[in-house]
Amino acid sequence: MISLNMSEKWNQEGRENSPPYEAVFANHLSIYEGETCDLPVRLHTRPIGERPFIEIAGEHLLAIEQKNGIPETRIQEIAELLSH
Repeated sequence: MISLNMSEKWNQEGRENSPPYEAVFANHLSIYEGETCDLPVRLHTRPIGERPFIEIAGEHLLAIEQKNGIPETRIQEIAELLSH
């Protein structure tokens, strides 16, 4: 069996049935304590025409907020951080 990479599957019907790709988050988000760059992620392909879904793995606050949502108080905190 030949394993195809994401670019080779980009136009392949049924690509969403592939297991997620292991990767790392390549961005620094200054609104989070601790480094966000290099956080482990799982990249889930979706049907053709849809962008992949990036799932942040682990227990970093970014992962927790992605899974559980962001409380209104945290949204206010983020807005204040970004306005400075």
